[in-house]
Amino acid sequence: YKDVQFQLVEAPALVEGAAEGKMDGTQILGLARNADGVVLMVDLSEDPVSQYSMMRSELEQAGVMIEKSEGEVEVIRRSVGVGVQVVGGGVLVDCTPEDIRRMLDSYHFNSTLVRIRGKVALDDIEGSLFSSTVYKPALIVANKLDTPRAEKTLQRLKMAVMDTEIPILPVSCYSSQGLGDLGEYIFNMLGVIRVYTKEPSDKEPSPKPMVVKKRTTVIDIAKELHSSLYRRFQFGRVWGASAKYPGQKVGSNHMLKDGDVLEIH
Repeated sequence: YKDVQFQLVEAPALVEGAAEGKMDGTQILGLARNADGVVLMVDLSEDPVSQYSMMRSELEQAGVMIEKSEGEVEVIRRSVGVGVQVVGGGVLVDCTPEDIRRMLDSYHFNSTLVRIRGKVALDDIEGSLFSSTVYKPALIVANKLDTPRAEKTLQRLKMAVMDTEIPILPVSCYSSQGLGDLGEYIFNMLGVIRVYTKEPSDKEPSPKPMVVKKRTTVIDIAKELHSSLYRRFQFGRVWGASAKYPGQKVGSNHMLKDGDVLEIH
């Protein structure tokens, strides 16, 4: 899709109890933990809401979150220091810095730096001490759109996830309805952009893009291409959505957008 090749790894169906090892559940959930994103497939001819809820529950029990929390916490233990420090631009919603100090003291975290972003509760900080939780973007593919009950169950599913940012793609594997949109949905879910690099002496850019995360800068691309490009970087030229005009001369911190052509000098 758009010059990007996605690798889809089909896993066996998750069942209730998968996080505890039922039906090879730990191996299946391990695939999700190591993937860039997760596609959850539900059956519109049955009860897609309970299927989605079960899969989400099993993923969360395995430490795989499919929805970003309002806040982020990073707890750094120090060998020496001056007790507990709370820093960052976040907001504490149900506690004070003194509550955090008392909680950390109870776990013998005596010299600790706590960095917070967004809205953070005391439970979030406590959970971060021992958790190996990871966030994976997700997409729900709702299959069997061609069945009689599909429209009704699809509406129920939409209501169930309306407070999340998880998109739903209704499809029919029988009639192929909706499957043509799968590439676009995965592309958007992963939050990636395509950057086409070009040698200064060439008229045309490489037909194969570098696929990188949004908010990638010119110097990030230079690092990925070659260490000498990074060390000897002088400036870049950009054609595309992030440029004010074709071939704009830019510095190392210029943020790129999808479809940009980049030339590094």
